[in-house]
Amino acid sequence: MRKLIPALVFLLSAISSKAQIHYVEPFGGISFGRPIVVGDFYDMDLSRSRDFCLDLLRFGFPVWGNENIRFRVQGRWEFFSLGNKYYKMKFHYAGVPIGITFRKNLFKVGFQWTIQRKIFAREKDFRGDRTIVEKLEGVNPLRMTGELSFSYAFFGIYGRVSATPIFRRGYHPGCDDARLVTFGIVIDL
Repeated sequence: MRKLIPALVFLLSAISSKAQIHYVEPFGGISFGRPIVVGDFYDMDLSRSRDFCLDLLRFGFPVWGNENIRFRVQGRWEFFSLGNKYYKMKFHYAGVPIGITFRKNLFKVGFQWTIQRKIFAREKDFRGDRTIVEKLEGVNPLRMTGELSFSYAFFGIYGRVSATPIFRRGYHPGCDDARLVTFGIVIDL
């Protein structure tokens, strides 16, 4: 599977690049990032923490009749995990990002605000030859994030800041104000 990922990325980027040149609104996007926990959090190794977003069904329309400034709405499924090789917390959220993009030729700057609803969250504990999977209690059911992205043609970078804490108050002592800041790359489809 790992050998197919570069070929898939190349194919998608070639298709997307042609669409970007003709100013067609991309169908969606994929983003890969690295979350960083800000605030009090468990004293644990977060070396295998990842963030993945799939944006689909994107549509936009010009603001004030200017094709270079577009209001954009899309659907999003986000998966992020926190942890290491032996213990992981996995979170799945779905939501609707709403934002605005500014384009100059093939350069694009975008800002969006996202409200997401938790689909499920679980924890995995690898103990020797056993893997224990349990539901993760106390996860915040709503997640609000702000995101800023810079891109050229189909490829770019982004930064995302969570406005809501990961856990609800009182469920995990010492983690009440833990929030995520994520940095990564984005590919328009």
